[in-house]
Amino acid sequence: MHRDRLRDLPHLQLLAQISGNYPLYAVVQAPSEAAGSEAIDRMFSVAGVRRVNALPALSALRRGITWDPRFLSGTERAELLKFTDAQPEATAVA
Repeated sequence: MHRDRLRDLPHLQLLAQISGNYPLYAVVQAPSEAAGSEAIDRMFSVAGVRRVNALPALSALRRGITWDPRFLSGTERAELLKFTDAQPEATAVA
């Protein structure tokens, strides 16, 4: 499957199977225009990839795309720390 062949694409942030004209949706967040161009070139070199529609973002608003552990309650944080054997961070008291 093409999805498996694209997993090692440099700077890949998201790879999703979708419906429509294109079976896959990939988000690449490269540190430079040259690195972005290289990632697109690599997409074309993957066996089975016939078309790539590159849409460079000129600006972006991200909301809810990442998970922030600061939104956990103290109880939730303590439960998760049990799985890692990590000690909770010290809380500063004024």
